[in-house]
Amino acid sequence: MTPEMESLLREKFEIFVMKVFRNLHGGEKLGRQPYIEYLCGELEEVASGTTRRLVVNLPPRHLKTFLGICLAAWILGRDPSAKILVVTYADHLAEHIAYGIRQILKFSWYKTVFKTRIAEDRAKVKDFATTQGGGVYAASAGGSLTGRGGDIIIYDDPLNIADADNLEQIERVNRSFDSVVMSRLNNPKMGKVVIIAHRLHQDDLSGHVLKLRGWRHVCLPMIAPRKKSFELGSRTWHRKKGSLLKPTAHGRRELKTLQASADFETLYQQNAGGSRAIKIKREHFPEFAPDSLSQLPIVLSVEPGHRGGEGRSYSVRRQPLSRRSMARAMQVSRAAIRLQDFCPKVSARCCANRGHRQWAGTHR
Repeated sequence: MTPEMESLLREKFEIFVMKVFRNLHGGEKLGRQPYIEYLCGELEEVASGTTRRLVVNLPPRHLKTFLGICLAAWILGRDPSAKILVVTYADHLAEHIAYGIRQILKFSWYKTVFKTRIAEDRAKVKDFATTQGGGVYAASAGGSLTGRGGDIIIYDDPLNIADADNLEQIERVNRSFDSVVMSRLNNPKMGKVVIIAHRLHQDDLSGHVLKLRGWRHVCLPMIAPRKKSFELGSRTWHRKKGSLLKPTAHGRRELKTLQASADFETLYQQNAGGSRAIKIKREHFPEFAPDSLSQLPIVLSVEPGHRGGEGRSYSVRRQPLSRRSMARAMQVSRAAIRLQDFCPKVSARCCANRGHRQWAGTHR
């Protein structure tokens, strides 16, 4: 390796990313992709301290996690004393990210370019230190961060895609970020935080922090909704309306299938409030007089919980009137109540309905 290349790897994050990608993919080249070049420039600003709060929103399978791994390894190479905290939604992803960082630090060319070395006495996958006092600690959002601090926090995928409509989990992640994760910065004023995620909901962590001041937002939809120009240092990337972020990633048929999916606007276009997003409004639930539908059968729907008390699952009773494809709710109630206390209430409602018209139900 020439001295010139060593210098480029230390000073240019994009060159570093391309080198790592080739190492990890059997010699395959990443190539000059404008969106990668743009993101590398943004992340380089974080490493230098120019940007201290950054949100990056990307569609799936566009090297989002890979770039976070490279950023941590590059920062440690330039500053072996840096303490990096990695947070994500699940332990297995936290382990994957931390392992990826360690793997880069062990490359022979990395050891030639940088003086950073992993300390032998603290070399766990998700918790390792450098010989110069820095290191990486990776944990899930639900894991313990007690006693851990960082100069930079990388929060990759705060939510599982399966929790896109789980408002309780979304609120839990946001509260944890405000009260726990942000308190882990060793220096709140000078510390740096990067959130790298897909958009999943209007109130997800990206949406939550972007309501605050001081966060830079980088949002790259899969298909450009309009033409836009991006500065790439010495040149400009002119992205045309309708162009794919990564043209080689999807064929025409696969793209058409993705566009037809209900979550395309949010997950792939990063537009959580988009026109195709499902929006529930008050007017979707008009009121009606029960007597006007007196000849319709009543269906009693019961979903019992098993334990009572605060924080337990609710027992839910629904009483809809059914007519062809239309259902009208006469009553909906819920309670955090024990099963043995809930059953008598259901039985009482059943008895009331038997004399009214007809009753049908199942018991479990």
